[in-house]
Amino acid sequence: MRDTEAESRRLLGNKAWNLLRRRAQGYSVPPFFILDRNFFFRFLGDKQERYAELLRNPSEETGAELRALLESCTFGEEAAEKLRRELQVAMPRAERFAVRSSFILEGEERHSFDGLFQSVLEVPRGDELLQAVKDCYLSCFSERAARYMLQYGLFDESMAVAVILQDMAGTGRNFTVYTTNPQSGNPEELLAEYPDASGKQQRTVLDLAGRVLQTTERAEAEEADEEREVLFVRLAALALELEASNTPQTACCFEFAVEPDGELRLLRESEMSSYRHLDKRVKHFYLDAAGRNGAADGVLTPLGFELLRGLYQKTGKEPLLFEGRVYTRREGGEETTVEASPSAELIQRLPQHYQLSHYLQTAEQEEQTEAEAEPPETVEERWRKIVNLSDGFTALGRFAAEAEASARSCYAELLQELRERSVPNAEGLLNAALMGQGGMKSAESVQALSALLRTVQESEALRELVLSQSAQELEGLCWRVRTEEGSAQNECSVFAGEVQHYLKHYSSCTSAEYLLERESYRQNPQPLFAFLKQYAAAKPVEVRSEQSEVSAKAQEELFKTLGFLGKLRGRRLLQELIFFLRARENLDFLAQSRVDRLRRQVLQLGELLTRRGELAEARDISYLKRDELERAFSAGGGSTAVFRSLQAGISERRREQERYAALPRCSHLCCFGSLARENMTVLRESLTQEELSEESERLFLRGIPCGAVREGEASFFDGETLPRASGAVLLANHCTEKLFPLLALSRGLVLERGDLWSHEAVVARELGLLSLIRVPGLFRAVREGEWLRADGRRGILERSSEGDAERIEEVEV
Repeated sequence: MRDTEAESRRLLGNKAWNLLRRRAQGYSVPPFFILDRNFFFRFLGDKQERYAELLRNPSEETGAELRALLESCTFGEEAAEKLRRELQVAMPRAERFAVRSSFILEGEERHSFDGLFQSVLEVPRGDELLQAVKDCYLSCFSERAARYMLQYGLFDESMAVAVILQDMAGTGRNFTVYTTNPQSGNPEELLAEYPDASGKQQRTVLDLAGRVLQTTERAEAEEADEEREVLFVRLAALALELEASNTPQTACCFEFAVEPDGELRLLRESEMSSYRHLDKRVKHFYLDAAGRNGAADGVLTPLGFELLRGLYQKTGKEPLLFEGRVYTRREGGEETTVEASPSAELIQRLPQHYQLSHYLQTAEQEEQTEAEAEPPETVEERWRKIVNLSDGFTALGRFAAEAEASARSCYAELLQELRERSVPNAEGLLNAALMGQGGMKSAESVQALSALLRTVQESEALRELVLSQSAQELEGLCWRVRTEEGSAQNECSVFAGEVQHYLKHYSSCTSAEYLLERESYRQNPQPLFAFLKQYAAAKPVEVRSEQSEVSAKAQEELFKTLGFLGKLRGRRLLQELIFFLRARENLDFLAQSRVDRLRRQVLQLGELLTRRGELAEARDISYLKRDELERAFSAGGGSTAVFRSLQAGISERRREQERYAALPRCSHLCCFGSLARENMTVLRESLTQEELSEESERLFLRGIPCGAVREGEASFFDGETLPRASGAVLLANHCTEKLFPLLALSRGLVLERGDLWSHEAVVARELGLLSLIRVPGLFRAVREGEWLRADGRRGILERSSEGDAERIEEVEV
């Protein structure tokens, strides 16, 4: 070793240097021998100048030329003999070796070479060992590695390759441990990868104490499970100890060998390149999307966030705006849920029934009064009305958050009761018991849209009219028919009346997020007419009415399973769950209605300011902040000067919003230090089971069960293009605002991402549609037009055939 760490790394490479360092620190490392950069250049011999020339002038052919150059080199007899002698002195007992490359490159720590370089295992002494060393040299300039280095400009004439010859004698089972779970990106999770007894690769997610969170490995005998749990605790403790000794403390990947006597030996250490910019000594926190469906779909303007922030609050958490999207902050190490005793939760929920019922009743009366009120005359009065409406969102958002929290609590308690009694498919049974409870306005809006569509489909005259007109022409026709006085009632006028009724009562219930920047059907009904036009000629979807009967049977089975005493508690919990779930959906319906009203009022105010010459465009008002508008309207006659001074900021914020809209949507982030993109990593859902398995040409995919048994033709929805047919099982990546109307013509809903608390999933269950949520591998496994059978009780999606339709429809939950 040289005198300084930098010189040692330059001589040995990071991988070899880490092994030397850990052995010097007293950690158990198997015996090893390092062939340093000097050995590499001696291997090149008189071709060193050509090697340097190729690296000085890299091109697309450099990789192939370097491999050809290395292929032409050989170990001289003298050098080979010298290596054999030194290896015999240093490692006399070693018979078989692991041969690993240790790449030497200036600035290597800023780049990822994971999986690019070759390691050769179980290599005996002699010529095979020399060939394995040469293979390691060649792998460092493979086609993939050369393309990567050319892309990032890494070719440098000083680069070299060291090789580690590690004794494999006595090494037991190998475990690779990542100190940040690469599947989820969560720094509070570790991932262990290892072969099981049959040689199949397994994955286990651990918490920081080494406790198992998820695993792909099947449970074994109790003694074997206890032994494995102890091993995971030891592996996690050692990996975190090694990580903490680094400066900076970045996420690492360690490979350990577990010896037959239980000793843990370090085989390899490397940084996880994706997290090299994050120092884990810095306090971290999480950002969780506070969107309507727990997603970060919508991009909010400053005014939009400030006026609607009350709706985005979660229980005990205030929202914040980051890059145009709404999140709540959660400190690192904080538990996401706090358990309370059932009796304490019951006492807490008792007054909520009255408060929620009273609030909803009062709010409906206020909505009726507000609809009949005359608009204010001055801009100052209009602004004050907007502020008052915005301030009311705080109470509305708080009630909605509490209703959801109580519903989740009741659901969790009921599910726990069922699982303690080993009820098979407990989640499917519970969700079936929640179907068709009624009183949910968001479900009524889907039924109203379905009735409107059937009106068109069942009338030949209306069908021909809708198909022959554009969406814009249909909008004009409906308005013209409604304004004609004394005209005789006909199919067209009835249709126009139904359209107006739908727009009046349900037009706001179409958005995936609470956004001022989106248009509802009331503002722009053309998407509604485009929807009717798309499916006017389709076969009407059968109106389903058996969901209440299915729910009653599921409830009967549920209570029977709980026994006499459990039945009393289970009935109360189910009643509370239905109440709070219905309240949450009706509060959400109310929120969307009020957001739509606020949207219209803000736009009208913007139009008024535009006519006065204080704004260039009506929508520019969205790029102002609330305090800036307060200052302008309090300035009286000087408001024009205030708005003029704000014009530059409006232009900059508009460009900023365009940049934010182009950024990827992230529902969960982890931030180390200050709130900035460069300090963050994206968190993902950790999938630890096989995403896809096939048996006898039948497809089996698993998800969260949320409904009954259904069968139909697969129809994909990409978020933009409407599915080609009605009456299909609708497959989508996640919930969007364009997905919601499609529930009116679908037989089922299957989502690759999301959860059973999303509004679309709740409404689909209420309508008796099949629902399967979070089905990994969905878009890779299913083809458009395939016939599928989805079992909402077991959470299984499988291939079927059209001939099975009648039989499958008769299957009960």
